[in-house]
Amino acid sequence: MTGLVDELGVQEPESLAEQLVTLADGAASRAMVLNDPDYGHHARTAAETLLDHAPRRPDALGIPDADRPPGSRP
Repeated sequence: MTGLVDELGVQEPESLAEQLVTLADGAASRAMVLNDPDYGHHARTAAETLLDHAPRRPDALGIPDADRPPGSRP
């Protein structure tokens, strides 16, 4: 999961990946408890919100190398 999130250019892919996995695990558990196989749509909406609001690395935003802050990923 971390690799996939990193490909999106997220600044802290490990943290967001852990949040997404926790969300997926919770949704799977909840779907089992409620016997509702369609419960995943709630988790998908939450995951989309997390992804939409995750800060991106400068390189993922199309910022030229010269304008990147020191120490940021090339």
